[in-house]
Amino acid sequence: MPARISLTCGTSVNPNTLARPETITSTSIGRATVSLRDGHRGGRIYLWARITGARRGDTVRLDWTDFGLGGRRHQCSATVHTGSDQHTVAAQYLQSGGDHREFRACGHHGGATRCTRWMP
Repeated sequence: MPARISLTCGTSVNPNTLARPETITSTSIGRATVSLRDGHRGGRIYLWARITGARRGDTVRLDWTDFGLGGRRHQCSATVHTGSDQHTVAAQYLQSGGDHREFRACGHHGGATRCTRWMP
């Protein structure tokens, strides 16, 4: 039976509750940096998007696709309200046979939007 996929922000896991957080890939937008990060909990891997060096009103977004798991595409975003950093909630990495979710992080800063490359 294939894994059940949520059409919203996944399981809404707070990345601050995950162990061993690390940046997988990142890209710059002016003075801001958008990163795709991962962390672990209970033997599972979760991924989220983070923007640093941002300004109020900037946004960060986590995109993920379910290749082979239904082929659906998902997005979850967050807006910087205070400070210069913001993250999305985390979504679980899923794999079924040879199929798996792929993720990327996108950010909007200074009128421009950029995304990291897709990562398995």
